[in-house]
Amino acid sequence: MLLQYITFQLIWLPLALIASTTTATISTVNTAAITKPGCQQSCGNLTVPYPFGVDIGSVCSIDPWFDINCNTSFSPPKPFLNVGNMKVIHISDSEIRTKNVMASNCFDRTGSVDVLEGYCTGIGCCQTSIPKGLRTFLTALSTRRNHTDVWSFDPCGYAFLGEKDKFKFRGASDLSDPNFMNKTVDNVPVVIDWVIGNKSYVEAQKSDDFTCHKNSYCVDSDTGFGGYRCSCNKGYEGNPYLSPGCNDIDECADPDSNTCDKICINTPGSCNCSCPHGYLGDGQKSGRGCIAKNPEFPVVKFLLGMVFGFLSLLVAMTWLYISIKRRKLTKLRKKFFQQNGGLLLKQQVASSEGGVESTKVFTAEELEKATNNYAEDRILGRGGYGTVYKGVLPDKRVVAIKKSRVMDESQIELLINEVVVLAQVNHRNVVKILGCCLESEVPLSMNMSPMVLSTIISTVEVERLGYRGRIV
Repeated sequence: MLLQYITFQLIWLPLALIASTTTATISTVNTAAITKPGCQQSCGNLTVPYPFGVDIGSVCSIDPWFDINCNTSFSPPKPFLNVGNMKVIHISDSEIRTKNVMASNCFDRTGSVDVLEGYCTGIGCCQTSIPKGLRTFLTALSTRRNHTDVWSFDPCGYAFLGEKDKFKFRGASDLSDPNFMNKTVDNVPVVIDWVIGNKSYVEAQKSDDFTCHKNSYCVDSDTGFGGYRCSCNKGYEGNPYLSPGCNDIDECADPDSNTCDKICINTPGSCNCSCPHGYLGDGQKSGRGCIAKNPEFPVVKFLLGMVFGFLSLLVAMTWLYISIKRRKLTKLRKKFFQQNGGLLLKQQVASSEGGVESTKVFTAEELEKATNNYAEDRILGRGGYGTVYKGVLPDKRVVAIKKSRVMDESQIELLINEVVVLAQVNHRNVVKILGCCLESEVPLSMNMSPMVLSTIISTVEVERLGYRGRIV
């Protein structure tokens, strides 16, 4: 009877089997360190994350059992387990996949085919699962009567341990395929789950060799042999076995991790979602998201707009009214100036000699200001031809201002000549004329003599004075 054995020492390092379907974490992190400083991160096409390490006996692994022998005689180099010398295909945060090893035996005899493709139920092929916590696997391959009844379609027998669902039985083509062993070894890996040590993580936390760092959590092995493994907390990434531990993931910057519909604010291990002004909802893509508010009639804004609009219109109309009024007043004063002999006065001043040029032509505003808008308390006297007001100039000089009642156009030339003549007279007993205003409907004159004027004003009525002696 032929008997072949294939033995797998599954506890090839201080680990225990632990059922796990966790995907690779420490082997897929790009931004965080996956090995100790200065240690090789890969061998050939294999990434080697800590607690594993490249090179036997180095400080790059957590323990010699985690050493990976990188055989550089191959191109590219090939990684092998330090214990068992099995080629490593992949390392994740809970599993190692290695290249398969098979037991086989072949004979030479003719026969017929009676198997079903795709089914491994006992005819031509059979399979079974292994129990959890298995530490040693022994395969014995044998036949009845030393394969004397073997047919040509099934000359060989094979036995192997493989990853579930990776082997697909192809019926008769597999039974007669001389390359069956090589294809199976290449395509059906052996999966070995690993954990750290033989203590629970509660016990390991009390020792100095506890390996889980910040922002990570621990899971105990459920095989009954002890041990634990570490994983990053939700919202964190990195290698939990390396100090300082796992790093926060910026979910807002990662389109695959961003769960927010509008506004995303990153927080340690997570992110907060919110909606901008004018939207309602929880801000979550998987929730209500952000929905625009139904527009409501803005009563307050409307009323404020109406008030401000009315005030603006009122200010604009007031400004326009004042501007028009000032423009009309300016035109009217120009008209009065010409009507009251303004041009004639300018000609007389230009052609005369002496003190005429010192005679000032005052504006209507200047005289109104000097007389406090012709206030009653500023009246010095009244007569048939007009009223005399007391005026105070900006330089504090006190003057007498005569405001005529009416002015005949025939008297305008006489008035202008009088102003010119009096402006040239310089005598202590003659009232000094300072100027006149021609912008009002009737001309106004301004006189002052410090000695004579005060006496005349206080003792004599204006209308009783002679034409040359009166205050004009």
